[in-house]
Amino acid sequence: MNRIIVLWMMICLCVSVCAEEYMYVWQQDEIVFQKGVNVIDSISVQEGRFVVLNRHDSILFSEELSAIDSVTFKYDRPQADVLDVQFNADGTATDVSPMKNEIKAVNINGLTAYPYSSNGRYAIRFDNKKSAAPYSYYKINYENNSAFKQALADGHSVEAVFMMTETPYSTSCAEAKFFSSHQSGGTGLSVLRSKLYFLPNVTQTSSSHYIELNSGITPEANVFYHVVGVWNKEEGKAYVYVNGELKGEMDAVGNLKWGSAGSQWFGIGCDAKNATDGEMAWNGDVRIVRIYDKPLTKNDVSVLWSGYKDEQEDNPELVNDVQYYSGLPVTKGQSYEFVGKGFQSNDVVKMIPLTGNGSTIVKKVTILGQDTAQIKLPTSVKSGVYSVQLLRGGKTQLLGLDSIVVVDKFPQTFEVCFHRGFWNTPESAQNSRTSLRKAIENNAFNSEIDIWLTTDDSLMVNHDASLNGVTIQKSTYEQVKDLTLVNGEKIPTLREMLEIIATSPGTRLLIETKKHSATQRSIEASRKAMAMVESMGLKDKVEYCSFSLDVCQDQKALDPEAIVSYINGDRTPQQLAPYGINLDYTPAKYKANPSWIPDAHALGIKAISWTLNTRADIIESANLEADILATDYPLWAQKIREYYIRHQNE
Repeated sequence: MNRIIVLWMMICLCVSVCAEEYMYVWQQDEIVFQKGVNVIDSISVQEGRFVVLNRHDSILFSEELSAIDSVTFKYDRPQADVLDVQFNADGTATDVSPMKNEIKAVNINGLTAYPYSSNGRYAIRFDNKKSAAPYSYYKINYENNSAFKQALADGHSVEAVFMMTETPYSTSCAEAKFFSSHQSGGTGLSVLRSKLYFLPNVTQTSSSHYIELNSGITPEANVFYHVVGVWNKEEGKAYVYVNGELKGEMDAVGNLKWGSAGSQWFGIGCDAKNATDGEMAWNGDVRIVRIYDKPLTKNDVSVLWSGYKDEQEDNPELVNDVQYYSGLPVTKGQSYEFVGKGFQSNDVVKMIPLTGNGSTIVKKVTILGQDTAQIKLPTSVKSGVYSVQLLRGGKTQLLGLDSIVVVDKFPQTFEVCFHRGFWNTPESAQNSRTSLRKAIENNAFNSEIDIWLTTDDSLMVNHDASLNGVTIQKSTYEQVKDLTLVNGEKIPTLREMLEIIATSPGTRLLIETKKHSATQRSIEASRKAMAMVESMGLKDKVEYCSFSLDVCQDQKALDPEAIVSYINGDRTPQQLAPYGINLDYTPAKYKANPSWIPDAHALGIKAISWTLNTRADIIESANLEADILATDYPLWAQKIREYYIRHQNE
């Protein structure tokens, strides 16, 4: 009992005199708890338990006193001595480490800075197309910096805090990078095949060899993660920590291999491709970027993670599961919506302009449903990017950034095409029977499939020319009929898909005729499909599309009433309108030719936009007034469509 009293008195004394210190609780040589003493209200021993309370009388820590080895108020906190990036309010960045590396902001107008903590730290929002060539990013060149290289070569650690705007990063893109220097060498962090990786290039030869250290973490959209990658050359090991916890380790014996000449630079918001260009762009936010000239220990990482958590204490979670639909159109004086769980009727939203010339907006919310709240925008609202805060009582939560597009006339409502069916969901697969049934169940406007003609004239449904190594157009029905999709189903025939669509109360089937080895063979596949549709009495439930203009023209010649769309993107509305053929192009085509959608409408044909796999792309095409939006994430598109319907006549 005397030990307890002495320990308690020592702690209370230290808390009272060390206002800028941290308290560290140790168990078995590991820090199991740390907190700035300025936020600790009291420490007590209750029935043999050591209890720490904050100023709101909430328990910060509780443990059996007998399990605690010691409590200290000093620890050599890791200092990022190679790189420590401080983002600035104007979108520039400064290295505050002893090396003072130059940080170049590329296309700074595409970088949005916003404050995220009470100590004045800023985060950066990257609005790149994920996994593509980056538009905006930061570049730290170290190719001729021998001190920088030596610091990493004998063992190093990289730390970052990041958030992706949308997920997944698997099907639509294989890899995207928020902080890395990879080009046949180097080191850094990546979201690869939907998982978070630490990737140092460590080899015992001169060849490139990445240590693909998988954390096992699949990052969720709009959730921040603290990650530390450690390469310990002396141990020959690599470690990856996420939110303070060790999530993976691997052997990593050898020397660090540098990337290709010209590509030896770190990208924030991308990876280095060559001397002038980046690649594998990031779409989302980055708050912290640091490099340490040593392999950090588990205790070091724990201290870094706890320090970051402390920064967030002034940003309480009043609502959660916040989803962002940036770029939604509004008219002046119209209502604007926020999606999240936990909104209350007394909440107030504060929107602070970060770009544009708008004014701060402060409005009380109106609850629309279980996960949606809205505010009434002033008639003076301006387009721009806003930092959105939720105010409740004396608490403030940063909800994130929203981009508002003010329009004079609200865009028309669009329909949603389920691209290859509703396959991006459990137990489904692209172009499967299940994907079509699920599309119907979810009220798809239409559901797209792809067809191939076998050598014995059977129509099979699959996107790629080959399935499980078998080329469909070069095989017989017997050779392909038992090929298995990723969900375990056998490859479907067109007839089977038509039988399913026949039961649909509203969903239509969009049949894409794939490009066969010869144009005539593609036309034969199309004609057989149209004949089957007519024989089954389903002409009013089927539409057609193709990359081949010959196929599209043949379809309209056979049936002038058929709905046909051309996908290849190399014909103007004026060239297609005489045939009654719709445009079915990518957003890039419409942006490069801004008159094409209004011209199509004026000529009495439709404009379809594909394949839209981010919320930003969906909203952008909707704002351009495309008639139908094709996407692998149709539930997103339907949610956005509901917004357009609600506000169409507001």
